[in-house]
Amino acid sequence: LKKIQNRISELGIDFTNNINSHTDTIFIEEALMKGLSEDYKNERKIENGFYAIDLSYPSFYTYKKYTFIYLRI
Repeated sequence: LKKIQNRISELGIDFTNNINSHTDTIFIEEALMKGLSEDYKNERKIENGFYAIDLSYPSFYTYKKYTFIYLRI
């Protein structure tokens, strides 16, 4: 039982590390950035007029929260 618990713990740590190291990015056009602050937009603007938003918690959560609120109003 102890070996199984240790293995489950190791797999849990590996899983968490894999999730945390994954870095996807979505590219959004200007029209879909309404409701976000200029600071947020300026930090993510890329050359072709799009915005690069990584899917990490602070970045994507802010995008989702404020654009969703804007679209509902």
